[in-house]
Amino acid sequence: MTNNSLFIQLKTKLGEHCLVDYEALDTARCTGDYSSFIALVAESVKRSFEPYWWALGMEEEMESYLKEMNCD
Repeated sequence: MTNNSLFIQLKTKLGEHCLVDYEALDTARCTGDYSSFIALVAESVKRSFEPYWWALGMEEEMESYLKEMNCD
């Protein structure tokens, strides 16, 4: 799989997200700087776990932990 085809697949899958997502992908593809893309993925993963933390009664504990780890 080429970088361009991977970029197109990711851009298609993220199509419903905002301009910031596209900018992160474009920056990664054009400059090789993946830092904004990695931050985007990390934030997405963090948000995806929020319902589980709530269901397990750990929402406040995890929020506190993430702030402690500078992941807020």
